[in-house]
Amino acid sequence: MNYRSCLFLITLFALFLFTSGCTTTKITGNWKVQDSIAKPQKILIIGLSKNDAYSRIYENSFVESLEKMGVTAVPGYSVLDYTKTLEKDVIHEYVNREKIDSILVTRLLDEKTHSQRIAMITDHLIPAGYTQGGWYGDYFTGHMNVVNYNQKVKIYYLETNLYEVEGEEIVWLAITRTEVIDRDPDHLKEVVDVLAEQLKKDNVM
Repeated sequence: MNYRSCLFLITLFALFLFTSGCTTTKITGNWKVQDSIAKPQKILIIGLSKNDAYSRIYENSFVESLEKMGVTAVPGYSVLDYTKTLEKDVIHEYVNREKIDSILVTRLLDEKTHSQRIAMITDHLIPAGYTQGGWYGDYFTGHMNVVNYNQKVKIYYLETNLYEVEGEEIVWLAITRTEVIDRDPDHLKEVVDVLAEQLKKDNVM
């Protein structure tokens, strides 16, 4: 393998590392009830998704995040049957029995896909003696590698509501926008981190 071929492969590998797992999440809307509320002590986490694995990853991540704040949390999949329609009476029976004071529900609002053209350019300057001309030629010789490709980006809009069991009212909500380049479920953990930080910022937790 010659020098240029090797360098091209290195560039491709660097591009793969640069783009793999890229995720960006931000809050696009946020609301909190004006009246003072008691901070939740025990929360039921429900992540509504057609993908059971994603629901479990999301709920487990939220439970772990909240427990770091000193809040007891229960993943919905561990106590509710998501293969059936979630009846209000079934949920209430559980929360009353287990003394759950709050329910946090996240659901998908919208999903979009778009493509973007990506160009990665790398400039390389190396001593001419390594390629041609020896010490008496131009000291530096250079070349440029350009890698172009189309990249699909998925955009997910999620709505997360925090309900107070007593009174059955929403006391906090947030809308998030997440861009995902691949299907790595790690983007769910980023969503959780962003939401948990907003809950702390709003003094809800």
